[in-house]
Amino acid sequence: MESTNVNVYLDAIQVKVCYADCVANRAIYLGVGVAEDGRKEVLGLWFSEREHTKLWLTLVGGLTGFPDALATVFPDTTVQTCIVHLLRNSLSCASYQEQLALAEALKTIYAVINADVAAEVLEAFEVSELGRPSPDVVRR
Repeated sequence: MESTNVNVYLDAIQVKVCYADCVANRAIYLGVGVAEDGRKEVLGLWFSEREHTKLWLTLVGGLTGFPDALATVFPDTTVQTCIVHLLRNSLSCASYQEQLALAEALKTIYAVINADVAAEVLEAFEVSELGRPSPDVVRR
């Protein structure tokens, strides 16, 4: 894509594929670039047995982190993590009994209108009854 400002979206989806006479779930990694004028271009498709961060590291040159790898190729990149992945990651820090309440609290943070309001809601969560025992969730 020939543009000075390109948004790059990288994600993976799970699909069922037929291989060697059996059906199995596989991850398809997708890279899409979107130019300022709205043109979209598929940058690549990669297949894996499952979704994991190590594949992204191999795709972007084995650097220590996904944001670092992107910044090497696209210096002015802003990385926005998928909310679903953020929620999953945060919920892994909580007990099963706490996960439903925690998910509801985090959804309110992600649904706010701008970063300033999100910071206020996150601070309120941090000192709340649910947030105090979950410092790892706040850091994520």
